Amino acid sequence: MIDTDVNDDGYTDLYDCLIVRSGMSIESSYNTDINNDGVTNILDLMLVKAAAFEAIAAAAPSKRKVLTTTWGELKRK
Repeated sequence: MIDTDVNDDGYTDLYDCLIVRSGMSIESSYNTDINNDGVTNILDLMLVKAAAFEAIAAAAPSKRKVLTTTWGELKRK
């Protein structure tokens, strides 16, 4: 299992993506090399993004089922 929580706040979120993105161009105080290949690159960013999107999707409320009806049926109710 790859730890994608870059800032160690307990969550993998889009802020972690921003940290890795900035770590690609400048030196960062965080360990932004997620896959431990020696360099922070687009692969590290993609790993963090995938984990963040998965966490966001899991936290999203389920979509409510909406019954579609015609205006005439709504008036009769």
